[in-house]
Amino acid sequence: MARVPSIRFGGFEVRNAQVAVMPALGEHALLGMNVLRHFSLVQQGGTLTISPGAAR
Repeated sequence: MARVPSIRFGGFEVRNAQVAVMPALGEHALLGMNVLRHFSLVQQGGTLTISPGAAR
């Protein structure tokens, strides 16, 4: 477990995020709910859309 100053993906950034380093995932990344809770997630068919969520 560690805390990083920021995580960026696409046009998004989450600051001061807690992360777990998991070498077994290789080149893949997994976003947990501690990051995703900052966004609105909408799934329609086979498409997941991530957009900015409400300010907290």
